[in-house]
Amino acid sequence: MAAPFGRGNTDFQGIGEQDVLRVISETRRRFPVDDDRVFLAGISMGGMGAWTIGCHYPHLFAGLIILAGRGDYYEWHEVDRDSLPSWKQRLIDTDFALRLLQNLEHVPVYCAHGIDDSLVPIREARRIVAAAKEAGVNVKYIEIEGFDHWIFEEVFARDDLRQWLRATSRQWPKSFTYAAFHPRYNQCYWLAHLEVLKNANPARVQVRTEDGRTTIRASGIRSISIDTACLPPGVKPEEIVCEGAQLSPDIPPPPCPTGPVREAFLSPFAFIFEGDPSDSKSAASFKTRCMEWLQYAQSWPTVINRPSEKDLASYNIFLFGEPEHSALIRRVLQNSPVKITDAHFAIGSRTFERKGRGLYAIFPNPWNPRRLAVIQCGEPWGLHAAPNHRYDFLPDFIIYSDYADPDGSNHADLAGFWNENWNVDE
Repeated sequence: MAAPFGRGNTDFQGIGEQDVLRVISETRRRFPVDDDRVFLAGISMGGMGAWTIGCHYPHLFAGLIILAGRGDYYEWHEVDRDSLPSWKQRLIDTDFALRLLQNLEHVPVYCAHGIDDSLVPIREARRIVAAAKEAGVNVKYIEIEGFDHWIFEEVFARDDLRQWLRATSRQWPKSFTYAAFHPRYNQCYWLAHLEVLKNANPARVQVRTEDGRTTIRASGIRSISIDTACLPPGVKPEEIVCEGAQLSPDIPPPPCPTGPVREAFLSPFAFIFEGDPSDSKSAASFKTRCMEWLQYAQSWPTVINRPSEKDLASYNIFLFGEPEHSALIRRVLQNSPVKITDAHFAIGSRTFERKGRGLYAIFPNPWNPRRLAVIQCGEPWGLHAAPNHRYDFLPDFIIYSDYADPDGSNHADLAGFWNENWNVDE
């Protein structure tokens, strides 16, 4: 058993999800793990993480065990999906299982919940289980009478769970469906690489094998590479045809990284301070940004004062401040769709007064195109959000006001995602 920390309370999303994958990889490297018998078990917040990570990487797991967990953001917050702007919908749908449940077609789920749960109400479990069954997922669902949220020892001691574990192993299907909202999710079973288009909503691949012939139907995907060494019995390379994407004989090199903002946390990053340490106001503001990361991830960010060009090229960089006082921010903005004047923020043809507003945006790093640069100007972000949800609603770019939406994020005047050329689609 390996227990990933997941940075404490990140809901095992973003950098928390990456920690889980790294722990699995490290455990497989150190111990003689049977790859067909890896189970992802989650308790409470970890149950939500198990739903999501299982949907993102179904080919890694024999099954999921979800205890007192949730998987549907909209049911959790009792909000109608269509009442939210489309950019928030996409961020939610990327990080929560509800719209990805078809990915678990070949991953059985053991789910248990206390009927009297006061932290994650039973209605949430019933909702995600019903949606999973409707999507064709094999779910064994148990409600435990007389129990609140703390059902963990009770469930892990059950004979039926132990029997389920002994009887379950990873499947390697001839036919399956896979959906993804981000280019990072680019592999599934024997599809070794999916070149997912950046703003696919979502990208989808449907594989069906009948009478020795395999048809792949794709949307939101440019090319697909197949690992012929991993094909299951009955799937012949010469009998595979693809519609909607190009079959590529080789796995392409890794694409340049992209947004949203939280992607910059997933490889080595640094908070850059280029101001004068004797300037107490700017130093205090910068320290606050560092403290916000400490609250989020329970670790201090790498901080670089007055960086060299080598430093800037070595990290995903975060720059906080105003372009009038930051040569680095001016350099990042130089060839971008974002323009900042004395009085206004502008993206594309849209212009907003700077007073009472802030800007957060992610760009290619001018010192290294394999790295990212994030800037934050104007009003601070996320003062009304819970520390572990501070970065949830940061897309590729956002101009926001200093007051909050009901979810705690700053109200957006303009927000969205760059296209593949890092430009704005009007």
